[in-house]
Amino acid sequence: MIETTPQIHIRPDSVGSTERLTGRLTRQRVPLAMTTVVTLGCLAVLVLLLSVNHTAGGEVDGPEVALFGIIVGILSLVSLAVPGRHRSVLAALLVLWTFLAISGVAGYTEHSKAVTPASADQRPRPPLAPLVFTAFGIVGGGALIMAYRGTSRPESGGRTVG
Repeated sequence: MIETTPQIHIRPDSVGSTERLTGRLTRQRVPLAMTTVVTLGCLAVLVLLLSVNHTAGGEVDGPEVALFGIIVGILSLVSLAVPGRHRSVLAALLVLWTFLAISGVAGYTEHSKAVTPASADQRPRPPLAPLVFTAFGIVGGGALIMAYRGTSRPESGGRTVG
């Protein structure tokens, strides 16, 4: 009796790595766009603050917070681009976004103080200007939460999961 050699049939992967990356980025399009806008917004604020010489004494806090926002934005973009979700990374980034938002409130309180004649800088301080960092922190953290929730749900294939 002659036995035939079993044949191995290699079934090609129906979804290649390129398609998976494209699909992930498509699902995360809104969070990626939100995080990009926030990061570029922090960059624009940094350039603005440096262009008006917002760099003396306590004024240096503004450019520092803007630079911090850029760094957190870049870290968030990297986190969104890497496959998989890690709760510890999400928690750390949310803490950083919260710190950015609180820094905006702290800037508001500093800008709200009256300019005294003894102050080195007699320029008027717009009190609401630092709250842009609060908005950036809220939007950046919200984008991460949106991305995390959007990718942690099981694929339903068009069916209702329940």
